[in-house]
Amino acid sequence: CIGLGTCSRACPFGAITMSNGMPVFDRNRCRSCGVCVETCPKNIIYLTSTTNRMIGDYRTDECSTPCQRRCPTGIDIPAYIKEISLGNYRESVRIVKEKNPLPLIIGRICPAPCELDCRRNFVEEPVAINHLKRFVADYEMQTGERVLPFKAPDTDHNVAVIGGGTQGLTTAYYLACLGHHPTIFEAMPKLGGIIRNVIPKSRLPEEIMDWEIDGVLDAGVKAETNKAIGKDFTINSLLNDNFKAVVFSTGGIDSRKILRGNIELEQTVPGVYTLIDFLLNTSRGNKLDVGKNVYIVGAGNSTLEAASLCLKNGAKEVSIIYPYSREDLLSRDIDIEKTEHEGVIFLFSTTVSKLMGEEDILTGIEISKPDGERAELPADTLIVATGRLSDLVFVRPNDAQDEDEKPEQESNRWETIASYKMFNDSDNDDVFNLSENSIMNDNLAVVKSIGRGRRITRAVHLFLTGKELEAQIHLIKKGMDILNTEDISNVAEEKRNAMPKMISVSSYCSNDVFYCPDEIETGFTEEMAKKESLRCLDCGLICYKKSAS
Repeated sequence: CIGLGTCSRACPFGAITMSNGMPVFDRNRCRSCGVCVETCPKNIIYLTSTTNRMIGDYRTDECSTPCQRRCPTGIDIPAYIKEISLGNYRESVRIVKEKNPLPLIIGRICPAPCELDCRRNFVEEPVAINHLKRFVADYEMQTGERVLPFKAPDTDHNVAVIGGGTQGLTTAYYLACLGHHPTIFEAMPKLGGIIRNVIPKSRLPEEIMDWEIDGVLDAGVKAETNKAIGKDFTINSLLNDNFKAVVFSTGGIDSRKILRGNIELEQTVPGVYTLIDFLLNTSRGNKLDVGKNVYIVGAGNSTLEAASLCLKNGAKEVSIIYPYSREDLLSRDIDIEKTEHEGVIFLFSTTVSKLMGEEDILTGIEISKPDGERAELPADTLIVATGRLSDLVFVRPNDAQDEDEKPEQESNRWETIASYKMFNDSDNDDVFNLSENSIMNDNLAVVKSIGRGRRITRAVHLFLTGKELEAQIHLIKKGMDILNTEDISNVAEEKRNAMPKMISVSSYCSNDVFYCPDEIETGFTEEMAKKESLRCLDCGLICYKKSAS
């Protein structure tokens, strides 16, 4: 923005005023007429909607901040901090929940990567972004008045979400916000997944988690606990029960071990195994009926071992699907020729773009090449070199039907749809998302699973509304060169507010054992939160709020 004030003069509702040479926007006065968009000489004003903000991500043609771009869930951080400075705490919560429905939980466990990119770092210390998020989430709980989300018109579409951890809760929440009817199916007695069982109560008390999850249910989400897939229901039975889509947000062998003490073979998708499940069970002498046609996704010594085992177990044809080139695999010292001599087929530069089945049997897969070429292949077994089968979305096929034929949705055939297409330059329909853009499996997994769930909601919503899932244009991705500033001047130093603690850690240490019956960090007071919020520089791509030195 160059501060000409064109938008302010053009706005017929007084929603834009000029202050210190920069426009100030009043949300309550705006009527979304678009006059400001048309008159802006820099083309940097745009119209949006709650729906787009919920399921969209930051683009290169938008004015965004370093902290926004670093946030795994994509929260509009400067906006919610601004509302705190004005004392509008409920509005601050509303802004946070557009991208993160679990701020009370995440405000306690997030490692705050956003603070690493805060421009206050060039002055003294970053703004306590995560503590401020926790403050407004605490405010909502303490007042007992929930900030109810935006709700789109009812679509009457039922969606099953398998798994009640952070990703499943997030997916269900945003599906409800978009007018659909989600039901979570959770194998454990309570929702919350692995974080309910592994995070100390001194950091995440039970009542905090219960309040947060109740908020998801209040948004219009149903839940059925003590219901395990493969035991109490199947993909096919859910689709027969009038669910238009079945979304997988399940854990892997690690969560099964922690939550249920179970590391036995657990087949949630017909004919599909994780590599670790397959190898563990075959190593115990359990012979698995893999059928005639077997496909294995991934490549490595364990993958080659699985291929040999499948041939020994009676498979007629075993193929290894690898997303990169033959040269890439050779560079990893994989003996391709020896494996090929055994009869294993390699499919290079290939991904699995669809699973297909009927009733409780896998019948085939679709594979894709980078040039867009696709092929459907018969398959009895699919083994995937990943720790968990997440992000899968199952639906009934939408084949064209003659009027006199039985409706397709009443058949027992099912297939997957693409669930996570984001970038144009790496556009593939890999249903397992094992590419370089995968955002799971690191120390930010819990927080990133929220962003993941929100983005999967986009795919399901587009399918339910009859639209194609396409890559989002101008989307910001990791490593992209974005206009930014690292030269901060005329900003007074102001000490960061520290999080108050009830006790010192050492006071509960005895014989190298730590125990604390209560939450250690007590949260910001209102005075501390307002003071900390004023430290925010309200950044743009190259602008920020200056102050007297």
